[in-house]
Amino acid sequence: MKRILPYLLLLSVVVAIFFIIFSCQKSKRETLVIGMNVEYPPFESRVDTEFVGIDIEIIKRLSELAGFDYEIMDLDFEQLIPSLQSGKIDMIISAYSVTEERKQLVDYSVPYFTSKQALLKRSDNPAVISKLEDLAAYRVGTQNLTTGAKLLNEKLIATNLMPRKMLQTFGSNAQTLAALLNGEIDFAIFDHAPAQSFTQSNPLTVAFEYATNEQYAIAFRKNSPHRDKINKALREMLVKGEIDDIIGSFINSSQQ
Repeated sequence: MKRILPYLLLLSVVVAIFFIIFSCQKSKRETLVIGMNVEYPPFESRVDTEFVGIDIEIIKRLSELAGFDYEIMDLDFEQLIPSLQSGKIDMIISAYSVTEERKQLVDYSVPYFTSKQALLKRSDNPAVISKLEDLAAYRVGTQNLTTGAKLLNEKLIATNLMPRKMLQTFGSNAQTLAALLNGEIDFAIFDHAPAQSFTQSNPLTVAFEYATNEQYAIAFRKNSPHRDKINKALREMLVKGEIDDIIGSFINSSQQ
């Protein structure tokens, strides 16, 4: 027993040192705050108390590859960039399109999805839209500060094809959708994948699609220390086809 005792003591010391090292390494994992506007199925939505969607799965995998913990902060769309700039959040992952205007305010990751715009109408609306200009005679709704709002302002309002009063902007996707369902507006414009998702649970149909070839990417504060490591992990996911697999588990190619 006396011979064994020193070895037991040595083993206890080794185990204690290992535990301390492991605990220190674990504590070094940084917790990043992810800003989202959680009303863009299939990219992000809420089921009971759980966040689900493409962007949720992407951030889960990124956290594994880049070695960080995270928490999700659900924000109004208009508050995403102000919250990023103020340091309230560390990045935006929210079906967030790359635009020249936003590039002045944020740095982007490599893009991971290409989208387009879609017009929704109620299923009982007989109006036919064959080109964007056909909307000029109708009440159209969109979420403020989105690429859909930008498109309508540039193509219809700025060119005087549509009276400004015919375009209504809302603070959220939910408000835009409710206005369409309630008959306050005749059409609403959304990114294509969310639009398709809304038709599955509401009496709505896609009336027109407009190719914008806009790309979704992760947004960071200018000169963020997190961008490089997350970009590296995102590139790895893209090369290995993991992003395609995640997207394909939520939507098929015809819905993109």
